[in-house]
Amino acid sequence: MVHREIKKELMKFMRREVREKGADWGELRRIKRHVVVKKGLPSVPSLVINTDEGLSYMVIIHWKKEVRLYLFGTEGNMLHGVSYFSSLEEVSKDLHSKSKKIVRYPPLEKKLTRAQQNYQLDLKFKQIWVQLVKKLKIPKSQRRQRPLIKCILQQAEGIFGTNFTKDFIYVPYQSPNLGVIFHYYSLFFFLPPSIRQNEDLAEALVVKLLPVFKFEVKSFLKGRDSLKIIRRLDSWDSIEPLNFFNLLKKVTIYYDFPWNTEEFIMLMDLPSELLKNPSRQKLPNLFCQLFSNSQNLDFLILACLLGIPFNFNCQISPKFSKHLSISFYNWIKNCQFSKALPFMKQKRIHFSSGQMRAIQEALQFQYANILQFNLDNDEIFEIENKSDIPVVLSSALKILSNGTENEINFDPIVLNANSTISLDVKSMNITNKSPLRFQYLLVNSLKDTSRPIFIGTIVI
Repeated sequence: MVHREIKKELMKFMRREVREKGADWGELRRIKRHVVVKKGLPSVPSLVINTDEGLSYMVIIHWKKEVRLYLFGTEGNMLHGVSYFSSLEEVSKDLHSKSKKIVRYPPLEKKLTRAQQNYQLDLKFKQIWVQLVKKLKIPKSQRRQRPLIKCILQQAEGIFGTNFTKDFIYVPYQSPNLGVIFHYYSLFFFLPPSIRQNEDLAEALVVKLLPVFKFEVKSFLKGRDSLKIIRRLDSWDSIEPLNFFNLLKKVTIYYDFPWNTEEFIMLMDLPSELLKNPSRQKLPNLFCQLFSNSQNLDFLILACLLGIPFNFNCQISPKFSKHLSISFYNWIKNCQFSKALPFMKQKRIHFSSGQMRAIQEALQFQYANILQFNLDNDEIFEIENKSDIPVVLSSALKILSNGTENEINFDPIVLNANSTISLDVKSMNITNKSPLRFQYLLVNSLKDTSRPIFIGTIVI
């Protein structure tokens, strides 16, 4: 038998002895060639290794209170074995000095460096993060903002003994609650930033969600302010997590101020038909009801601006009717762009990015509907400019029955502010049965048509 096969068989023997006899560990060792093995060892006279000819290997099986020694010849044949029950440290020391380790079973686990511990925890967190991203359909803008995990040796003061900053979550390495910790922080960072800024509210929302993922964690919240909030959020237990995050995403796109607890509870107390899968058309009513309950002017502004495309009117009390932001809304609603556009540049009122989004959507809708066409007779169209700034009809195309378009010889037509003109279709050498596509420019001044505010088209 070759030496490689001998070692292989001896390793099998060692592993079997460890498993079957419940030993702590075992080692296969080779007797050093230059060592003269005698009866008894210098420091441990009671330890005897017979001077058998061809002695080559030893297998040491180690328990806390016993060391079992097996000796093998050059060909892997067992010579004899003996057990020792005292002076075990000295026995092991002398055996190690006269032999060289080949293999240990089970192998010693290397102590991980701090960087390795961080990587190990972060990998587990990433797996849970990705699972929840898919389940809750988290948008790409949020899923890419995953914080990293760093391990700590002692528990911190935060929930579950953790702590976090913008980019890192500090987690006790030996915590028995890693599953709930990683679910908790995944859900926490999926919340919109405007809600996370209220840490007690964000904590309460996540804890309300965790039971859906088979975690019950209220016992960890003793003495925390979030527990009081949880007790006031029973009204939305019927909302599925996917619908809940969808609601928050749509609402906080426009209302991106930090949410206070009372106003958020007002949101969750709204009728379920507004909260479940809220469409863009429902949002004006949602913000209007929030305003009625809270008297927060920011909610009123959003309700009014978002309601323009749907002719939705949120009742404005005399208390707010003369507020500058309400005047600004009325200018947009009435297409008084000569007042609204300079007002935005003056920055007399600070609008959040969410409000600016609502303003731009309202403006784009009004720009796209600034012209009113009326058929006066078979040949004449009445075209009304509903805004207080000029509009230029810059070109016209005839839409053919096959879907293609032909350009028509067309001289630009100017519609002054709040004016109406008549367009003679016959003069354009077409019949009124052929659809026409007009391009129009909304401009600050007729002297500067090269930089229009808006370029639109309309089909008649």
